[in-house]
Amino acid sequence: MSVSITLDLATDRIITSGVSGPAGPTGATGDWSTAQTINAQTGTTYTLVAGDVGELVTLTNAAAIALTVPAGLGLTSGQRIDLAQLGAGQVTVSGSGATVNSTPTAKLRTQYSAATLICTATNVYLLVGDLAAS
Repeated sequence: MSVSITLDLATDRIITSGVSGPAGPTGATGDWSTAQTINAQTGTTYTLVAGDVGELVTLTNAAAIALTVPAGLGLTSGQRIDLAQLGAGQVTVSGSGATVNSTPTAKLRTQYSAATLICTATNVYLLVGDLAAS
């Protein structure tokens, strides 16, 4: 077996030939060219539904907004819902029969803040993103 390794200085690439081995792991199929569906909410309360999985839920109001994560939403571990506070009203995320873990708070920080709600187990979620300090 003959192995050749060459450094191509014009492209800064290492070129190999005569080398074989098992293929490495591959990621999930799909790409970023498909637009994420947006669910625009303008009220002061919203309860997430199963159809919000994988979507961006925008929350726009001048007054405070209460976002509820209900029990039995049906998400499986690893599924997520993206959130964006587009109005001045601060978004507070809370569970109703579901646990929402976050730090330092479960409130989006300010207008144009975004966060992701990730399912970690049945009725258990992790809220990560631009969250308020208090």
